[in-house]
Amino acid sequence: MQLQHQPQQQQQQQQQQQQQQQHQHQHQQVGILADAAGLAQLPAFAIRALLNRPSPVKTSRERERKREREREREREKEKERERERKKA
Repeated sequence: MQLQHQPQQQQQQQQQQQQQQQHQHQHQQVGILADAAGLAQLPAFAIRALLNRPSPVKTSRERERKREREREREREKEKERERERKKA
């Protein structure tokens, strides 16, 4: 790399510029997604939070499956109790 020949201050400036460019790129990506979703009026942090959150449909399905599993376990326990009563 050619950076070794440059003074320290110039290196730092280049790194800062690169970081700023990357940060701006993230903002642009969030902005594009927000426009596509019709959320342009929301602040960027809110949009990011929405993008990182799992979909509510998925979570409600998962909750439903969990409830179903719980019911299934209860039925199994109930059958087990019935067998115990018959044996006794």
